[in-house]
Order: sequence, then structure tokens, then C-alpha cells
Amino acid sequence: MNFKKQINKVLMDSLSDVMKATFSAQPKVTEYRERKGRVSEKRLAVSMGLAGTPECSLLLMATNRMACRLVSKMLGAKITTVNEDVADGVGELLNMVAGCFKRRYKKHNFEYGLSLPTVILGLDDKSKVMIRKAKRLSLTVSLKPGVSFDFFCFYASSEPADKNMKSFQSGEGIPEFQAQNAMEALRALVDKREKNVSK
Repeated sequence: MNFKKQINKVLMDSLSDVMKATFSAQPKVTEYRERKGRVSEKRLAVSMGLAGTPECSLLLMATNRMACRLVSKMLGAKITTVNEDVADGVGELLNMVAGCFKRRYKKHNFEYGLSLPTVILGLDDKSKVMIRKAKRLSLTVSLKPGVSFDFFCFYASSEPADKNMKSFQSGEGIPEFQAQNAMEALRALVDKREKNVSK
């Protein structure tokens, strides 16, 4: 298995693990395709940097409408406009994917340090994401009914110095402690929303 296929596999497995743990549903992950024509709806993006070998940046991008649907499913509450809860929820989702990605790499003696999620609001059809000297994996993740987002992984063009790196294995799942931490983060978001509603 070549290096690009290894990163693609661990990323797809990480996305699948987190989606199943968070939404109790198996996501459909496909290759991203550029949308034709103008995109009139505003979008938001969340990015995280991973310092290690190879250096990576993860980017989750969704229309405002899809981001609201995604977080509504996470919190079990109907949200129709982008607010602090939506930004926090999408940021936490990316954080969980990055944590799973990091754990899978660690089993092969590669350590990663994670940055905090950065949320970017108000993107439109003129917005472009450019990261120099990097290769890119581009995916679209779909959850039924009617929820999808785009996911990108930018990584250094050079392969790790260790040519004996083992292939990533599937079916490892999210360890219990990580799933508990994810659920605690989601409960905190729910509690925060309930307090704001009761005011």
C-alpha cells in the first residue's frame, strides 16, 4: 500500500469511527468533486493543524444550512441559523476526527501534536483554500437524511523517513475513553444550549 493510500485509509476509517460514535450511523464517504456554477449559499469551515510526520492540516467545510443540520443532530435540537453552538459543534466534530487520526498514527510510532480548531465563517464562491507545498485528499461525507459536508486533508509532499512504516489496519474503532470524552463534550454543548434557552 503506497503512502497516499495509507493516509486515505486512516482518514476514512477515522471519519467512519467518529460518525458512527456520534450519530450512530454509517457515513457514505466519496471522492470530492468540484461544484459547477456559482455557490450562492454561505459556508463555514473549521481547520486544525497536526504537527508530526508528515505534517497535516485537516479542513471540514459545509454550507451554513448543512452545518446547522449537522449540529442539530449532534445536540438533538433544531438549529436553523449559524451561532456559537454551531461553531462549537462543528469544531468538536473535527477535533474528534483529528484525535482518532492521531491515535491510529501513534500505533505506528508516529506522534502528532494537535492545534485548536479554527472556525472561519462567511465563505462564498470566491473563497479559495490554498496550502503551498502540500498534497491533498478531498472527500465528501454524507449522512442520511440530507446531511453532508466536505473534508480535506493537506499533507507534506514528502513521505516519512521511516520506509518500513506498517500499513494501517481497519476495524480498530474508537477506544472507550475517547468515546466517553466525545460524549462528555457533546453533553456540555447540550447543557449550554439548554441554559441559554431557559434564560
